[in-house]
Amino acid sequence: MWNAASAHQVRKFEDLMWEIREENEEAYEYLMQFPLDKWTISHDDGKRWGVLTTNLSESFNDLLKKDRGLPVTAMVRLLLDQTVERIYEVRSIQVDGTGGNPHCVSLNDKKCDCGKWANLHFPCSYVMKVTERMGGLDRNFVSEHFTTENYVATYSGSFSPVGHEAY
Repeated sequence: MWNAASAHQVRKFEDLMWEIREENEEAYEYLMQFPLDKWTISHDDGKRWGVLTTNLSESFNDLLKKDRGLPVTAMVRLLLDQTVERIYEVRSIQVDGTGGNPHCVSLNDKKCDCGKWANLHFPCSYVMKVTERMGGLDRNFVSEHFTTENYVATYSGSFSPVGHEAY
């Protein structure tokens, strides 16, 4: 069925459907009850750009490939665990410094091998490099002490001038 659905030419689709019909008439009748433009590439007038599935569904299929025999609840739990693990892996990235020295950045732990992020509570250049690749710096990576709101609050009180030491 997949070969028929993913065939790009109507002639190839028809040949493959003939093979399905020869093998199992009931399967053929079942497939033919659905509009062809809804499930085949050869009849969709290019609406799918030659793609039958989304990358996301393929990613989930890849994760579950070896565990298909498990109960649904176990598969969902496994999928969640594997997804969290992959997100964590992606968020721990190694970048090269200017001297060619590699630095491991862990966005989850807010740590970088250079130590500046932990010490200064402000992302170092390596963190900036990683977050730039990921679409920009997340506000959560900067300590709340560096926010505009805290800056304004720091200087919002009244200050009395300090007199000259001679007086």
